[in-house]
Amino acid sequence: MMSTLTSAHARGGGRGDDVRAEAEAGNVEAQFKLACALAGAEGDAQVAAEALQWFHRAAEGGSMGAQAHLMIAYSAGDGVPQDMAQAMRWCEAAAEQGHPLAQQMLQRSGLRLPGMPPPRR
Repeated sequence: MMSTLTSAHARGGGRGDDVRAEAEAGNVEAQFKLACALAGAEGDAQVAAEALQWFHRAAEGGSMGAQAHLMIAYSAGDGVPQDMAQAMRWCEAAAEQGHPLAQQMLQRSGLRLPGMPPPRR
């Protein structure tokens, strides 16, 4: 089942158009929302590729959620070729903003950002 935002996007009207317009205007939160909505659409490789582009734009703009999404996608090879260097790039970016999973993954890798507690033993 598609989300309301995805349904509106798929129909070409409603709230999806507003979010798309805001995303295209550079609103990082809207870019992340649009990426999530597109990622929720089932079975369309073109829509999945567009979602990935929006995740990248949002992550580059500083969206912690988009950074965490890309961290997981690249580490698992989910929708992208597995790339641990990219996974670590996005992990560090999300961890710097305080994303708990990213911080945990970074600690497990043995790396730390300034101000992060040492790993538990």
